[in-house]
Amino acid sequence: MPSPDRPSAWTRGFHPAHDGAPTLVCFPYAGGSASFFHPLSAALSPHTRTLALQYPGRQERHSEPGITDLDELVSRISAELLPLTEPGRSPVVFFGHSMGALLAFEVAERLELVSGTPIDHLILSGRRPPSRAYPRNQWRLTDDQLLAEVAALHGTTRAALDDPDLRAMFLPALRADYTALAGHTPSPNAVVGCPLTVLTGDRDPLFPVEDAGSWAEHTGAGAEVHVLPGGHFYLTEHANEVTRLIADRVPRLPVP
Repeated sequence: MPSPDRPSAWTRGFHPAHDGAPTLVCFPYAGGSASFFHPLSAALSPHTRTLALQYPGRQERHSEPGITDLDELVSRISAELLPLTEPGRSPVVFFGHSMGALLAFEVAERLELVSGTPIDHLILSGRRPPSRAYPRNQWRLTDDQLLAEVAALHGTTRAALDDPDLRAMFLPALRADYTALAGHTPSPNAVVGCPLTVLTGDRDPLFPVEDAGSWAEHTGAGAEVHVLPGGHFYLTEHANEVTRLIADRVPRLPVP
């Protein structure tokens, strides 16, 4: 089973946790990497074991080609996380932002189908539900257009992404992720058996607030929505509040 003490290519653990602690698995956004979740891991340690997924093509996996088929990505991640569903396991919660939210949902659905048991909670941020259409034209953008869009979503300046080394490191992974998203059609009838918590910014151009409640159509265990001030990356502006919301939804076990 993946753990901070026994990392795999697919998961990174940054901080220690108590034996038997619940596991939070974090799914990065398109172009993102595991290190984005380092502060969250620090805040939740040692009561929660935080594992952050590392997709191919970034950071220590930069030499690996990115995966351009979302179904393959779901299958690979599901195989990696399957041991977390074994009988007698500690509680498991998934948290994903943007593309990571879609992956978290589909991996949770796949694992539930295989194991017959849902995970304990699913926290979905910055992503429309499968029953709502999503723009899929980013893969057609030029490099400059793509970087401009990313800069706008991150609330940063385009100049921050103009460094040649940064472009060479960042663009291939981003292209792979957007290509995977463009070629994927989520099932509008997909349902998981765990409760959902849906997070969104009130000015997110990719995830209108009015779509957030529709995630309730995709669970048999209820969904709650929390709207925070900000755009697509509201969670960096409100890290403390997001951390509190996540911590409140990870089952707490007695401290050894």
